[in-house]
Amino acid sequence: MFYFALPKLRGLPVSVTSFTQFGEVLGISGTGFMYFTGSLELVTAFLLLISIFLKRRTGDYATVVGYLLLLGIMIGGLLTEYFVRVTPVPMLVGIAILFVLIAVSQIWFKFKTICQHN
Repeated sequence: MFYFALPKLRGLPVSVTSFTQFGEVLGISGTGFMYFTGSLELVTAFLLLISIFLKRRTGDYATVVGYLLLLGIMIGGLLTEYFVRVTPVPMLVGIAILFVLIAVSQIWFKFKTICQHN
């Protein structure tokens, strides 16, 4: 997630070009959407990273929230690839699908763990 957040937050040309096109199609500020998406990705990455170091119960909740954010971002990314971008980028679609599968499996595993402890 850090890898995908940093180009957006740094305003690199590849991100600016894509998000300008997204903004035009969606009728919103492409720049604002780019910084919002990058910030959300960065928060998700930090949340998943720090959840590793938190105590068991707190870490489980932080992990679930982090993976729910990841799931939402990836579903949004897939929707953007298929309904907003002129031509979907296969590599980005593949990465998004992989992250969706990881997020769903981790949410399921952590949710079961939390329910067993309650």
